[in-house]
Amino acid sequence: MRGRRILVAGGSGFIGDYLVKRLSELGAGAIYVLHKNIKEKDAVLKAHYVICDLARRESIFKVKKLGKLDYIFNLTGKTDQKMPPENPRELLEANLISLINLTRAISWNSVKGGVQVGSNAEYGNALLPHDETRDIHPTN
Repeated sequence: MRGRRILVAGGSGFIGDYLVKRLSELGAGAIYVLHKNIKEKDAVLKAHYVICDLARRESIFKVKKLGKLDYIFNLTGKTDQKMPPENPRELLEANLISLINLTRAISWNSVKGGVQVGSNAEYGNALLPHDETRDIHPTN
């Protein structure tokens, strides 16, 4: 990761915070963190924070301004364990629309790799611990 330009969408959440710190330790050249709101306590010194909501179309332009990126980590998303969900539109915007807007914003010819992170809802009501070889039955 040394010297690479990395985008971490949802990077000031629980997992994102640890990822950004680790990428910084590994010598990433530039780390761009996208999130709806960033608290000062969450900021990692070497990271550049971009406040945007990927569910909103105008965020595409903010991401495009970052230029070419080497790696993408998408940690954005929302889960609602209730079926049916209380607010299906909110889930749709937070998950699908955000992913569509992110993919539209990226100049893919420079990207060497990426990670799309899901949630435990993708396993459905399977017994714990989850086994990645088992058939999944998503609940959302």
